[in-house]
Amino acid sequence: AAVVGNSMGGASVIRLAYERPDLVSHLITMGSPSGVPGMFEPAGLAEGVKILERAYFDPNLETIRALTNIMAFDTSNVTDALIQERLDNTLAQKAHVDNWIGGHGKGPMVRLNQEQIPTIAAPTLLMHGRDDRVTHFTHSIRLAGMIRNSRALIVNRCGHWLQLEHAKEFNSAVHRFIEDNPLP
Repeated sequence: AAVVGNSMGGASVIRLAYERPDLVSHLITMGSPSGVPGMFEPAGLAEGVKILERAYFDPNLETIRALTNIMAFDTSNVTDALIQERLDNTLAQKAHVDNWIGGHGKGPMVRLNQEQIPTIAAPTLLMHGRDDRVTHFTHSIRLAGMIRNSRALIVNRCGHWLQLEHAKEFNSAVHRFIEDNPLP
């Protein structure tokens, strides 16, 4: 199957691709970490991760507004309705939030084996917003250097939510990528 993941979900499908290659025909990620700090990133947690922490530890309209704003390059689409929806979803998913908080400070939520990443054989499309303040775009470039059959697409004027901010380009790129890499 073609698998798609954003951010931590991207790290999860990367791991799936090297642990269970029989399940992955195409690997597609957006804003995913590479498993090691990027050389162009400042030391410590990214601005977006710090805001994510605050939102999960204290979910309220203010912290969720800050989180939603940090995810997007263009915040004009960040409406009060979207913020309320994100807050409602966060409060409704208590098990997810508790799990995230429980893993806090214990290293990456999804550990990536740097020796296994180069074994990924599935055609791979690594997409990233150039203006991502959660995970720096150099992570996708690093992954493209590690995965033989891969390409990276870096989108200008785009934050962490490439699939939302540039939905038409995202959908077109995914469609074209799968078409250009048919199953054997």
